[in-house]
Amino acid sequence: MTTVQPAVRRAGGRLRDRLVDPVWWVDVVHLLKTALAAVLAWVAAHHVLGLDQSFLAPWSAILVVHATVFRTAWRAVQQVAMTVMGVLLAFLAAAALGVGTTSLAVVTVAALALGVPRLFRAVSTTAAATAVVVLLTGAADDQAALVERLVDTALGIGFGFAVTLLVWPPLRDRAMVRRVAGLRSALGELMVDMARGITDGAGDEQTEDWVERTRLLDDDVEVAEAMARQASESGRMNPRSLRARRRVAGLASWSAVVDRVEQAVADCRSMARTVQRDLSTPSQWDTTFTRRWTTLLSSAGAAVVDDDAGRLGDVRARLDELVRELYEQSDSTPPQPLYGALILNLRNIVGSMEDVALARFDT
Repeated sequence: MTTVQPAVRRAGGRLRDRLVDPVWWVDVVHLLKTALAAVLAWVAAHHVLGLDQSFLAPWSAILVVHATVFRTAWRAVQQVAMTVMGVLLAFLAAAALGVGTTSLAVVTVAALALGVPRLFRAVSTTAAATAVVVLLTGAADDQAALVERLVDTALGIGFGFAVTLLVWPPLRDRAMVRRVAGLRSALGELMVDMARGITDGAGDEQTEDWVERTRLLDDDVEVAEAMARQASESGRMNPRSLRARRRVAGLASWSAVVDRVEQAVADCRSMARTVQRDLSTPSQWDTTFTRRWTTLLSSAGAAVVDDDAGRLGDVRARLDELVRELYEQSDSTPPQPLYGALILNLRNIVGSMEDVALARFDT
């Protein structure tokens, strides 16, 4: 019973965290909006207009719904262009070669080639899929059927865009800020763990785990960069209030914030690699330096977790003091290059995360 209750409490805590997590809610709403657009397109095509191959309508709706109104509109333009080209290719191939293996091969290659230019790369398979469906269902030589395919597709695209525009049009600012906060906390926790591990005599397995954690943080940085672009884009063509649009207008500076986090992660990995390489040479690890540096590393990590610019500034000042003391002692005891590498990495991290802590966003 004593082991079950803590597990239940942890599960409840994770559920509560999810329910207040804007990143999770953005994903849930996007999923529901995509399903709604597909269902509405299907009902309009199948039950209202009675089109024969109405599956193209929900298919097009699913493809066109995107994370922002602007991106959905742009994707809709691309989808229309590629669909029309796919229908035309199927019509021309059927007229010239009939319906068979040769026409299928020609249509597939030609339609996929349309997706090579960067302008249509995001919808590179749309023309091919449309052409194959139209050709193999026998609609390529039936002008009425071709018109129906275009109507199916137009319905899906129209409902996809309408749902994105009218049903809680997304402003992805809060999700992006939450992602950056998660990155910051994970980096700070890693720094605290490194300080504790060095003090306790970390081995190769533990130091390799630190390096691996920085790689995972790199993946999260890539996601944050994409979310920063989406957040800035989400204000374009968005019908929500002027205040909401102004809220995302300042997001351009948050791309720089993500860049600072990326730099801090790179310095943390460099620091972990330095520790991993030089722990095998105990003579380089002076007890006094190790104690002071790991204390600063732990303090910096805790300040990063708490997003405390003031404490990070204090750590930076204490690092400068440590450098001055090492310089003053250099005549009698030359400092190890290891010290300089570790101090530089930590100072770079502190500077980057101090900038992140000073960034403020009205969510």
